[in-house]
Amino acid sequence: MTNPTTNILGAKHWVGLSPEVTPGTPLAAVLNLFVDESLEMNANPTPIKRKSYLGTGVELPSRAGWIKPTGKVSVEAMASQPHPWYWLLGHVTSTQPAVSTDPTVYLHTITDDALEATPQNGGDSVSLTAQGNLVFDQATQPGVKLSKIKLIVTPGEVAKLEIEWMALNHTPGATLGTMPAAVTDVLVCTSVGIKVAGSSVLNVDSLDYEYTVNHEQLPTLIAGGTGTPQVIRRKDPAKGTGSIKWLDFPVTQLAAFLAQTPFSLVVELDGANISHSYNKFLRLTLPACQYTGGLTPQLGASVVTGDANFESFFDTTTSQQIKVEAQNTLVTITT
Repeated sequence: MTNPTTNILGAKHWVGLSPEVTPGTPLAAVLNLFVDESLEMNANPTPIKRKSYLGTGVELPSRAGWIKPTGKVSVEAMASQPHPWYWLLGHVTSTQPAVSTDPTVYLHTITDDALEATPQNGGDSVSLTAQGNLVFDQATQPGVKLSKIKLIVTPGEVAKLEIEWMALNHTPGATLGTMPAAVTDVLVCTSVGIKVAGSSVLNVDSLDYEYTVNHEQLPTLIAGGTGTPQVIRRKDPAKGTGSIKWLDFPVTQLAAFLAQTPFSLVVELDGANISHSYNKFLRLTLPACQYTGGLTPQLGASVVTGDANFESFFDTTTSQQIKVEAQNTLVTITT
């Protein structure tokens, strides 16, 4: 057996993203580094099969086809990095809650651009460039659009985001810009407020929520094409799903499940103090949710607990399906 001469350590990787000046045109460098646990960033080649047999009944080798570049990363949620929510949803308004007394406090309100009367990004997600040091390779992906974010909140752990995207191209062996600086104000799950139907609840053991904008990645017939997709667009309405694990059995929630009663859900992760009574935070508001399953425990000689699945819907009162608020010291999150 031949002894290996190198040992590729997978932990020595990084990935960063930034909004593109011209959608689909890659940036020379990116500004936002993810503090991640795992990373996937692939071209995903799809060969074109030959269907002719040369009259002899034999199969011919496939031809190089098109690629379907994608990426996936699991990151720590940061108070100063709500950018992925804006990149996915596409619309943000930034304000100063108390400009005279607390001028360093900024509140960023992020909503789904497709539901806004005045879209900021054509009713879709923001077009990004991704740069990744993949240990064994360096890759750039232009025309990136996030397709899904999942928030995971568990006591005693760091809040996590699982992020997925599609891209218009994938360039291996790329020259990357300087590795961006990492933010450090991680949101740990020690101060997490949860409100169900407007009332605070204290018996939630863990919660996760996933919002997907249902993108599709399409090639078109184009002169000089190189086998890359030319379009990433929304195919279906956005969908939000999640689950709640209750510490004991929530009898009132069972009643809401049986009656299919809509309820609002608010999840707030609190961070460090900025000034006076203003703290950093990340807050998700889902104004119209319904339970879709769960709350069916198996009874035995132990505490009766409850796990519930839910879906978030469009709310006709607020004209929103999801609202993400981030309070920090950033003037803008659009770069």
